[in-house]
Amino acid sequence: MSLSSCLRAIPGRARIVIASTAAAGAATTLMMLPAVPAQASAWRPPVLVGCQGGAHVRPRHYVIDCADAGAYLTRMHWGRWHHLAVGHGNTWVNNCRPNCAAGRFYRYRTNVVLWRAMRRPHHRGQHYFSRMTVYFLGRVPAGFHRRETIRLLPNA
Repeated sequence: MSLSSCLRAIPGRARIVIASTAAAGAATTLMMLPAVPAQASAWRPPVLVGCQGGAHVRPRHYVIDCADAGAYLTRMHWGRWHHLAVGHGNTWVNNCRPNCAAGRFYRYRTNVVLWRAMRRPHHRGQHYFSRMTVYFLGRVPAGFHRRETIRLLPNA
C-alpha cells in the first residue's frame, strides 16, 4: 500500500504530521493529531461595510455618504487588501448648489486607503475597515482638503 493511499484511509477528523529524523537510519514517524476546523484557522480579509450592511471585499463601486449618496467611489482598483487596503479610482462628489437635491456631481481622481481593521460586532470572526482616507490627486472639491479621513461604521 502506498503512502498516499494510507493517508486517504485515515479519518478526516485527524491530521497527519510526517517528520523525518536525521538520526542514523532516518526513521519516519507518523503522529495522529486532532484536526483543526478549516474555518477556525482560515484567515478572512477585512471587509468594507456598505450602506445596506453588506460586507464587501475589493468593491469596484462604494457609496461613501449613505444619507444622500452625495459622495461615492467608482472604477476602483485595489492593489492590496490585507490589514490595510490601498486602491485608486474616481470619487464623485455632489456640489450641492443650489441644494443637494438639485446639485451636480463632479468626478475627481483619487487614491483610497482603508485602515484600522476592527472586529465587526455581531459578525463572528469578521473584521471591518473603520477608517477610509481619500487622497484627491488633481482638483479638490470645494470645502474639502487634499486628504480626507472618514470614519466608517460596522453596520452602516
